[in-house]
Amino acid sequence: WIVASDPDEAVEKVGQYVTWGLNHLVFHAPGHDQRRFLDLFKKDLEPRLRKLG
Repeated sequence: WIVASDPDEAVEKVGQYVTWGLNHLVFHAPGHDQRRFLDLFKKDLEPRLRKLG
């Protein structure tokens, strides 16, 4: 489990899993506004996570 509201923290924590060899991760945000989560994920996290490997 990773709980983070800061993109830097989230990327750092996901990076640990990638280092351990995981290549299938599931991202979920609680709440009703999934569109907002997906938009923020695409803007703030997706490009940085792709660089991890």
